Amino acid sequence: DGYPPIWAPDISWLVGDEDGARHAARQIVERGYDYAKPYTKLDARSYHALAAECRALGVEMTGHIPKAIRAEEALALGQRGVAHTFELFANPDDPERHSLDAFARRARMCANLDVTVQSTLLVAFTFEYDVGLRPDGCDPEAFMDPVMRFLMNEQSMFIQSWRNSPE
Repeated sequence: DGYPPIWAPDISWLVGDEDGARHAARQIVERGYDYAKPYTKLDARSYHALAAECRALGVEMTGHIPKAIRAEEALALGQRGVAHTFELFANPDDPERHSLDAFARRARMCANLDVTVQSTLLVAFTFEYDVGLRPDGCDPEAFMDPVMRFLMNEQSMFIQSWRNSPE
């Protein structure tokens, strides 16, 4: 991830430049991980360096599409998994961010490249419930595994940071 990171350094490597991205890719191989997982705040130059180093090392990239990158660019650079459907439109500078034609084109691109896209419907359902878009009778916790229940509880740092962020 880039700065400021979404998660603490104990679960996410912080990358601030191209050298750091290349180093992260090498660490992924040396530590025996299966793939690189880019995150939301990674800047464009670091993402490009990570993608190039992963290709050179034969390491798959799957995870988040950083906001600094458009979906087509990430897929063309070799990302083979997308952590959340909405990330196909997460770049705030993308003029096609709300285009149904772009959605169809990106979905076809994912299919043609054999890219896995996770819908993460439970997270979306929980956020909708949290902001009042689901009826009071719906209890998202009834569908959650223990990890999600921990992350999505009222006191969790995740929920508190989400509620306190204008973004």
